[in-house]
Amino acid sequence: HSNLGGVGPHSNVDQTILYKSVGITAAGVPFNMQVENLSPYAVNKAEINTLTASGLAEINLLGPKKGQGLAETFVDLQFCFLEEDTTIPVTLSGFQLTFFDFDQSNSGSDECLHISDHDSYTLSEQTEIVVTDEGDGKTRFCGSQYGEGADNPNTADELNDLQKNRAVTLSFSDKSCVNLR
Repeated sequence: HSNLGGVGPHSNVDQTILYKSVGITAAGVPFNMQVENLSPYAVNKAEINTLTASGLAEINLLGPKKGQGLAETFVDLQFCFLEEDTTIPVTLSGFQLTFFDFDQSNSGSDECLHISDHDSYTLSEQTEIVVTDEGDGKTRFCGSQYGEGADNPNTADELNDLQKNRAVTLSFSDKSCVNLR
């Protein structure tokens, strides 16, 4: 289901996004991934908060627009792994999450990810992402070049060079949840 922050598009379900059957543990336990907002959430197009046909999870955020006086918009999210069809947490010994499409909008705002508790990260050799160590184990990844919807990836398996240069893969160990902004 998809109802992050209660904005839909589904109703009468938890105010989360639930991606079903995203993996199987080494012990053979299938698990889901649930995304919950930990701060207020404003969306541009709730209907695209879904899993694409090729398996990419999309989460849409209302961004700053020219003339609105907003310097930035953000949402704090928690990604948790749960046993399939339950709310029982699943601790994964090791996993990776890749975030795509770090670019800048025509309003001049940067798309950024603020995250901690990752073991390491991987960028392409020609990355456009600016990485900042924020201290206390927190890292910020921000886009540095203009982009638009037409250059977004459709699948993780067939990325062009531009799409690779706007992606970061984070590695984690022994976690059931990951928090980010």
